[in-house]
Amino acid sequence: MNELNLVLGLYDNPENQLQPYYEINLYRNNLAIFGTSMSGKTTLIKTILVRLHQIAKTEDVKDAVYILDFSRGLDEFKNMPFVASYCLSDNEDNIRILFKTLEERLKSNSDKLGEKIFIDSDAPPIHVTLIIDGINLFLAEEHYNVYHEKLLKLAREGISKGIDIIFTASEPSGLVNKLLPSFNRLIAFDLPKDKYMDVFSVKVEKPLVTPGRGLANIDGKVYEFQSFLPHVEESDKDLVEKVNGDMSAVDWLKECKITTLPDVLKPDNALVTGAESKDGAYENGVLVGLDYYSHKRVVLPPLNKAQSIAIYGKKNYGQDNLLKLIVNNALGTEDVKFVFWEDGRKASADIIEYIRSAGKSVEVVEKKVDFVRAIREVQE
Repeated sequence: MNELNLVLGLYDNPENQLQPYYEINLYRNNLAIFGTSMSGKTTLIKTILVRLHQIAKTEDVKDAVYILDFSRGLDEFKNMPFVASYCLSDNEDNIRILFKTLEERLKSNSDKLGEKIFIDSDAPPIHVTLIIDGINLFLAEEHYNVYHEKLLKLAREGISKGIDIIFTASEPSGLVNKLLPSFNRLIAFDLPKDKYMDVFSVKVEKPLVTPGRGLANIDGKVYEFQSFLPHVEESDKDLVEKVNGDMSAVDWLKECKITTLPDVLKPDNALVTGAESKDGAYENGVLVGLDYYSHKRVVLPPLNKAQSIAIYGKKNYGQDNLLKLIVNNALGTEDVKFVFWEDGRKASADIIEYIRSAGKSVEVVEKKVDFVRAIREVQE
């Protein structure tokens, strides 16, 4: 049986006159954390990240962490060894890739586990923890509505397949309420008194209004809870540097890592950013970009092997840049001739001038018959 227990704080158990550790097993539990601003939600997320990495120093833990940081409070933690992806609220492309990756991970884990559930597997796949800090902000963004059903599915099916979810929220409302049936661990810091009933579905006394002080459910009962800080004296930056320095390279994380594309993608940084080319890529071909999801290099055949290459798209959406990449590949060939069929609008004037400035021959025709004739001459 696999266990990944993190100690997050202490809870009061007056019935037994005890103050035990509050633990959560990431292999068994989704965790929802509620509270008003500055009540301790993001600090608890930091504690979870630090505890996870501390355990990994002594145990064989393989847990890839994906972070959606809508609170913008986890920036210092984005480079920790287990963090495979870190997205801010305006990283629309990376969030799209993240959910695509999670869908594929859910399927691949299901295939590997077969009829077993994650905690009962003798050879479990890599575990994944999805952290959403500020889920109300995420759900309020209309252009992220497409991920609501995907998130509900992950919450329902993820635990048995090796994917758990931890989120923070300012209140239980809207889609958050639909998610809660799949969350068996709940923590509520400072909230309006009537909101605790919405979280725990039982009447409880409001805890002391102190950062990190709240309520937590354990085995169907609700107890007062005090969370641990991720550190005592260190700043977030110093703490992360210390944790990183204590850990060796994490080789297994490579297959989970989501590479962030540079703001401007060019052939030189595509060679650095992109993974190996797709199977069947052409030797000496034209590197034109990276696959949107896998980030593997996309390579077109060299022009002496390609019969035709069609480029579709609206004006100013990248056709000219792609054509220029292809032309650059051809400019390195000694015996090459360019023929442009123009319709009178001179849409290709810039690229024609670019070719001529490189000392290559360009023929421009305006009639289809002349274009066909020129092509046949080249082929002969």
